[in-house]
Amino acid sequence: VINQADKFRFNRAYLVNVGFQESSSSCDYIGIHDVDLLPMNPDLLYLYPSAGALHLSPPGLHPLYSYPTFTGGILLISRKHYQELDGMSNKYWGWGLEDDEFFVRMRQANMVIEKPKGIRTGRKGTFRHVHSSKERQRDNAKCY
Repeated sequence: VINQADKFRFNRAYLVNVGFQESSSSCDYIGIHDVDLLPMNPDLLYLYPSAGALHLSPPGLHPLYSYPTFTGGILLISRKHYQELDGMSNKYWGWGLEDDEFFVRMRQANMVIEKPKGIRTGRKGTFRHVHSSKERQRDNAKCY
């Protein structure tokens, strides 16, 4: 688990890339998981994403975001595929856009992005979102 503890500008992609570098090469895949998004449905399975990526919090299940190209929240991807994409771009400071840019690169690489099947709890019952914008003001500042 990698989490920024200071109050400096936030760069989520940088943290994910550090987590990937620090993880053991014996790990088959990594989970890019927002720490403030808690799964409530026990049927959500963190399975090995063999065909590409597995987006566990797609539109229709994520409590906040519903645009069709959204791939944030929780994304599982094999080490091999993450390396093929050269990780995430570090150019986005503040909250947002790093996962949108990662989606574009996955599509350009013709990578499959799977979604959970059979989850019927929808946007209100699948996850609990515990982010506090007041407590973490730095996350709202856009610096790209």
